[in-house]
Amino acid sequence: SGRAWRVQFSNIQAFKSVSWECGAHLLSNAPDGAFFEVTQSPLLEELGLGRHEFLNKSHHFVVSTYDDIVHVIAWSCEFSPIDATSSGSG
Repeated sequence: SGRAWRVQFSNIQAFKSVSWECGAHLLSNAPDGAFFEVTQSPLLEELGLGRHEFLNKSHHFVVSTYDDIVHVIAWSCEFSPIDATSSGSG
């Protein structure tokens, strides 16, 4: 839709950015929308889910931007729309 969003992650364990050209095929079964959570995440498994207690609180979030697909492993995230009349800073 072109709407701008602010996203804030807490307790980040991993971050991966993939270009749209290289990662779009990964979204073929994804839900509609620019951001979602992956359940039964292979990335969480790779990082050691079940071997590291702190990963039990972690989630695999995906943010699809115009040019990139961003994967974030974190305990939580919060999305909020950015008012078009504000500068978006702060």
